[in-house]
Amino acid sequence: MKKVQLILLIAILIMSLNLIAQSYYDMSDEELLVLVEEQDNIAMYILGINALNNEDFPTAGKWLLQAAELDNDMAHFELALMHLKKQLETSDIASALKHFERAGELGYREAYYNLAKLYHEGKLVGKDIQKAVEYYKLADDEISTIRLGELYADKLVEGQTPEDTFFWIQQLSYSIPESNCLIIAGYYATGYGTEKNMQEALDWYGRAAMFQRVPEALELAILCHEGSEVTQDPELAYFWALMAEKTDERDNPKLKELMASLEASLDEDTRGSIRKMCKRCRKGGSDPRAELVAEAPHTMIWHPWTSIRRIGVQAAGTPSPFTPPTPLFEVNAAPRSRAIMI
Repeated sequence: MKKVQLILLIAILIMSLNLIAQSYYDMSDEELLVLVEEQDNIAMYILGINALNNEDFPTAGKWLLQAAELDNDMAHFELALMHLKKQLETSDIASALKHFERAGELGYREAYYNLAKLYHEGKLVGKDIQKAVEYYKLADDEISTIRLGELYADKLVEGQTPEDTFFWIQQLSYSIPESNCLIIAGYYATGYGTEKNMQEALDWYGRAAMFQRVPEALELAILCHEGSEVTQDPELAYFWALMAEKTDERDNPKLKELMASLEASLDEDTRGSIRKMCKRCRKGGSDPRAELVAEAPHTMIWHPWTSIRRIGVQAAGTPSPFTPPTPLFEVNAAPRSRAIMI
């Protein structure tokens, strides 16, 4: 009950902030000037934005600077952009960095992303991957996590450990599963950056199968058939055997022998259901979950073989692996008018 009350309280607070922000935007410049006399930094910020929209850069700079001096995070952010775009008479990159830094310290995390991008690209400032990593982590949003995953995947971060690489590529897989689930599966299978766990590896290979062919399919089929390092599962073994037929192992005698054994042990209805799922996984470029959810809208499919046993009904309380763990990506609830990225 307390959790529900807290959520409601946060929702009401967000709505109130949005209403307050909207009321400022509805004011005339004359009304805003009255508030400025009371040192209202939001009114100063809105006057600056109004001038900026009219391309009156000197006036915009004046009001935004006054708002920034009163620690308005959005004003710092806009001033940084104006410096980068050389819209101020004394524009310079050092001032842009200073305003982005202060905006971030005041809670405007988009500013940290911009700092990270500046240091990552190295066009306007000297390229510095370590600083880029630091600011991406402070930004703590989805696009920053993707960039971190890419940097760690390419081993560009000084002093990174296998554990760092595993962690950030795993985070990356939540946003871009089609190109990273197979990598995480391999890490679990080999114990790179994490404890070796073939059952967990099998889980990630299953996610990868939704988007691409899995070269290790025959090995996985044998593991599931024999129950070696993973739970013995003939249905799952048959799934992987079918997937192996689309790899370079298609003519392997071990595969043919395994298929014969599995087809003899599974009834036709079960084999048909698994074949149907394999066809969906092989389409390439499309997520087979979409079709399954369309057929059963009250379900969430997250393994290619889930529907075989539970008709697509996910176990209660089991999170989708494609949902980033909370609070990895927190929503910045403060009202923003111009979240412009560089």
